[in-house]
Amino acid sequence: MDEDERLARAFIGPNFIGVDRAMQYFPHQLTEKEKGVFKKFPVREATVPVRRKTHFLVPDFGFSILDMRRYLNRELIWFGKRAGTEEFLSVRANPRWVLIRAEANSRSCNKTWLDQNETLLIAEYVPDARTLINAALLVYLTIGVRIISNVAVRCADTTKDGGHVFATFDINGICVDSCPDSVKLPTLGIAACQWL
Repeated sequence: MDEDERLARAFIGPNFIGVDRAMQYFPHQLTEKEKGVFKKFPVREATVPVRRKTHFLVPDFGFSILDMRRYLNRELIWFGKRAGTEEFLSVRANPRWVLIRAEANSRSCNKTWLDQNETLLIAEYVPDARTLINAALLVYLTIGVRIISNVAVRCADTTKDGGHVFATFDINGICVDSCPDSVKLPTLGIAACQWL
């Protein structure tokens, strides 16, 4: 283990999911460029107490939601009526580290999409569903914890009808669907990642 990885483990503690552990569930050959990305751990020691309790640091290999479904038990991810045929399901991204909030900020529940965005901290952004689902799966598969299990959380993706995508992780698996941005529910918050 090199110095950067030791720092990352000290920074986030048990909420750190390393590349080796993640690759047990998403096995693939890392390119040299990807190895370089994952060798650098973008952590800042000043915010350890807050992040250690509320966030997980996970590798994001850039797989689409459909890719993840192919790697794993298909039943672990299921789609609601409004999300099942949408383009965002097949979107891929560049590999990177993600520092994701384990649950929705409680202040974001029972608000419209616009009002939920106002609850984000300056250093936070709303991730796409792909990023959220990757993190939720890795945390669950490696340490057995279901993040985003208390409430559904809206993501940055939108469907053809204009509503934002949401996801939740209950005993049936991860449900992905969407709803109009004007909907306010006590069980609907917003997903959040920290900028790294």
